[in-house]
Amino acid sequence: MDKKQVLGLMNSQIEWLGQSALRLTTKSGKVIYIDPFKLPQNPLHADYIFLTHSHGDHYNPKVVRELKTSKTKIICPLNMSSVATDPMDIGQEKDFGDLWVKAFHAYNQRGFPHAPGKRWLGFLIGFDQFTVYHAGDTDSPLEIADMKPDLALLPISGFMTFGIKDGVEAAKRVGAVVTAPIHYGLIPGTSKNGEKFTAAYPGDSVVLTKV
Repeated sequence: MDKKQVLGLMNSQIEWLGQSALRLTTKSGKVIYIDPFKLPQNPLHADYIFLTHSHGDHYNPKVVRELKTSKTKIICPLNMSSVATDPMDIGQEKDFGDLWVKAFHAYNQRGFPHAPGKRWLGFLIGFDQFTVYHAGDTDSPLEIADMKPDLALLPISGFMTFGIKDGVEAAKRVGAVVTAPIHYGLIPGTSKNGEKFTAAYPGDSVVLTKV
């Protein structure tokens, strides 16, 4: 996709719910949540729920129970297998017919608070000839270099994720058509990180509007 196509799909099919939570809707009407930690104002039942890891600003058991049905696919790391219908490990790929996903390692290079050994994940998801990468909580760009998705969603709160400067460098390495910063605003002092990122990043980027 080119920039215009990606922005058009983002405007019509992607909603930012705050922090790292998103709701995506396919052209056929399938509803996808990523890291829903609170209910949106207009909750829709999920066809798919992706959980990158178990921290409370990414996974809320009560919210998942409210959003899921008996047919919902819940995709998450192996150490969350009790929650999952489809647990995944690093490098694994799954094809569900109307979408596919590949799992990537998400961790802190210093070893905490997102230890590499926990094997927490980011997800590259494809549907409607569109690819989106949700990085989870990470500050390592090594695994995602030259990925080149249509849209990259990168966390930029700092300390537990990329900061502004590191996020810009990671975005350059990922090479997405459009990059959007996430995982900021909930932590004190980060409310303007989105604007700071887009000002610093030389490629195409947008600040998502929270719904």
